[in-house]
Amino acid sequence: MTKEYTREDRERCGLNIPEEFNAIDYECFMGCCDIDKINIPTNITSLGNKCFYRCKSLTSINIPTSVIKIGKYCFSGCELLKSITVPCSVNDIGNECFGECPSLTSIDIENVQFISEDRMFVGKEKLASIPVNNLKRINGMSIRKRDVNGFVIPTSITEITDGCFEGCMPLKSINIPTSVSKIGRDCFKECKSLISINIPTSVSEFGWDCFRECYSLTSIDIGNVQFISEDRMFVGKEKLASIPINNLKRINGMSIRKRDVDGFVIPTSITELGDGCFKECSSLRYINIPTSVSKIGGWCFELCSSLKSVNIPTSISELDCSCFRECYSLTTINIPTSVKSIDMFCFYKCKSLASIDIPTSVKEIGYDCFSGCKCEKKLKNDKRIGKIYVHYAYYDDTCVVV
Repeated sequence: MTKEYTREDRERCGLNIPEEFNAIDYECFMGCCDIDKINIPTNITSLGNKCFYRCKSLTSINIPTSVIKIGKYCFSGCELLKSITVPCSVNDIGNECFGECPSLTSIDIENVQFISEDRMFVGKEKLASIPVNNLKRINGMSIRKRDVNGFVIPTSITEITDGCFEGCMPLKSINIPTSVSKIGRDCFKECKSLISINIPTSVSEFGWDCFRECYSLTSIDIGNVQFISEDRMFVGKEKLASIPINNLKRINGMSIRKRDVDGFVIPTSITELGDGCFKECSSLRYINIPTSVSKIGGWCFELCSSLKSVNIPTSISELDCSCFRECYSLTTINIPTSVKSIDMFCFYKCKSLASIDIPTSVKEIGYDCFSGCKCEKKLKNDKRIGKIYVHYAYYDDTCVVV
């Protein structure tokens, strides 16, 4: 069982992390500018997202072999960090883990797969990238950079993590091996020279915006295509995601045949609608979500400006953040008794939503959930709803180390 060392724990114990904890929570030491060094104890196995983000005085840190995961942006903005050793136990490195570390000139790290002009690719099973920036030595050796188009992803890789190739301008084409089952969020975002890519049927999960702003991409070979609409194609075996069409001309060697998105029937093999799946799908007027779906991701239908009605199946227990945000035409929505919580901004600025029935099963309504809706005043005046409606967001970015 994971027990995380939080910001509140830090305020009590500072750098002396008790043995009862086995993980450091996200943003735990974020912005602690008075920390210049830290020894992470051997009871810790995971460093959370933004754990040491912008610790601007940090010059050295010891990561023990007990650590297996380093979260996103973990050491990003540590401007004085000069060198670091990442032990071989670490098998999961988050996106931009060492971003904005201008003083970092030396790193010791296992499982280096390739070093290109601007980043090195690391990982035994999960492929991640670390910016080269001012690095001079990797594992005690001078860096030999190569053309990223010569990178052959090894068959030991099962996942390409969030932002792995993001902004990789020289990348023109890439072949993904059949060992890969997941492509992370923003993975190939802004790869503006990428012309073609081959994605095997083994890939069953695509992260949000994984091909956003790939304007040169004209050909893609990809498995599990479920539907092609005017502006995107929907893909995935169990988790549904969308990929923008942009300038695509051929999919799986065939010319693209686009269809009205209202004709899309989500197959019953789909169990989850991924983050941002239908986001900004302005032509979508209605959608039927099958009972096979147990999760609707964040921002899923955000800015679907023509969406008028939607029926939430009884398989859903939570409506995620900004799920129907700014769906200006939404007038009716059915929330079943299976739903226990509605997250922040879920129906934010759904200005045509005049009434909604909130079942007694709902125990929490997030901040600004119905802000800008015609029904907001009525909901807040309801005594039962008022007790579960979060009226403000609280965030404390101060740093105290004792």
